[in-house]
Amino acid sequence: MVYCVHGHEVSQQAAATLHSAGIDAGFLQGGIHAWQAQTLPLAVKAAGSSTRWVTRERPKVDRIACPWLVRRFVDAEASFLYVTPGQVASTAEREVATPFDVAPHLAETLFTHDGEQCSFDAFIRQYRLGGDPALSRLAEIVRAADTDRLAQTPQAAGLLALSLGMSRLMADDHDMLEAMMPMYDALYAWCQEAVTGQDEKHNWKPEGPAA
Repeated sequence: MVYCVHGHEVSQQAAATLHSAGIDAGFLQGGIHAWQAQTLPLAVKAAGSSTRWVTRERPKVDRIACPWLVRRFVDAEASFLYVTPGQVASTAEREVATPFDVAPHLAETLFTHDGEQCSFDAFIRQYRLGGDPALSRLAEIVRAADTDRLAQTPQAAGLLALSLGMSRLMADDHDMLEAMMPMYDALYAWCQEAVTGQDEKHNWKPEGPAA
């Protein structure tokens, strides 16, 4: 049994090649996404292997936050491809990569916006990471920054400003991802303290004008 992301050309061609060599092979209808959507058992990733992901180019918030989450909580060796919107589906098939943060007309994926939730929420849900209060707090910040609801949490405006500024400085999407990784590490560290009420306060107030 062979499979690809959606059960389209890659797995079908592989099965046909095996058949031509006298090997009885089939392909997984709907690909690994259909299997995962049914919450069926998945094999543990083999040591030394890594996941591949693809999304739209010029990331700002969600398409940087999601790779950070994957590398920190799912697969430290994961690789990410940033391509033009029209190349997402074909790249996913060719590179056996999972699309994320894309509209349904670009590619089928479980890792994208759903109602008021953003792709970062989808990753937390799919990988069952919701039990981490600090990660849930970070999700609130990412969601507010990514969906223009900055009033929901004070930190969202800062994250958005930092993301937009870094995008302006970085012409290469992968350079931006690497530059933002420690930024999200720092924000997650703050969230860990904030959810326990141990976040450091800076409340110095300047004195009034001298008499």
